[in-house]
Amino acid sequence: MNHNNSKTTVIQDFNGLSITIPTSIPKLVLILSTLILSFILYIGLYEDAKNYFSTIDYSDYFQIIIALGLVFIIVNFIRIWLWLLFGKEIIEITNQHLKMKNSILGISISKIIPISEITQVSVNSNPNKQQPGKILLHRGTKVIDLGNFIRAEESVYLVQLMNNKLDKIKAS
Repeated sequence: MNHNNSKTTVIQDFNGLSITIPTSIPKLVLILSTLILSFILYIGLYEDAKNYFSTIDYSDYFQIIIALGLVFIIVNFIRIWLWLLFGKEIIEITNQHLKMKNSILGISISKIIPISEITQVSVNSNPNKQQPGKILLHRGTKVIDLGNFIRAEESVYLVQLMNNKLDKIKAS
């Protein structure tokens, strides 16, 4: 069974339940702002960065730490922009476990939770900075939030689907 609710894709078959939630930032805004920011950074910082990296004294650990810090900041900036442009939250429920993935262009980091450890799946009625997700997954004393980029109506539907699937698995 396939169901498309807005941009969220739900696939439910004999293998389990798979929910894909893409980021919902307007792509045109991100692309234009990326181009403008890239142009500004290139004009303003390219020569300074080129001069700085070419004059590093490799025996001075302070300069090396600053250079590595700059590289770290640039790599994280690129990762955040790629997430906003192409990111997806993927939730897969099988008979043994629930797998959560944050995927950027097919490259993902997974977190696997055994079904027996999940105590409750609920709707986050008051999203905040600490828990921006619209879906709350209760695992013992820990609470994991999912679905930052969905509407409240979608979260109710997805929580209902997830609870139905988890109830069927726990009953068998």
